[in-house]
Amino acid sequence: MDKVYDVKNLKVTTKSISFSLSDASIVVPLNATGSTILAQAKPDQLQIYKLDPNGIGIYWPGLDEDLSIEGLLQSSGHHDLIKKHKLPKWYREELPVNTN
Repeated sequence: MDKVYDVKNLKVTTKSISFSLSDASIVVPLNATGSTILAQAKPDQLQIYKLDPNGIGIYWPGLDEDLSIEGLLQSSGHHDLIKKHKLPKWYREELPVNTN
């Protein structure tokens, strides 16, 4: 699978998440991510994260929190960089089928 988003220069601080994407610099204030967990995390906890190899999202294993790159682009107002794509089947949550 090709990368969905080719995220470069990812940096997380107590104030924001920033990265480069398609020659654009993206900065999302931490309080605009919608994550109360990240907003309350200690600086050292914010530094332990994993970028999905396919560029789909960022995961903080110690906080059990993840954010999608698409959501960060929406929060930053960079709607033009959002790719119309289908997430891999293994990444989507399966919803229970209602048989009633």
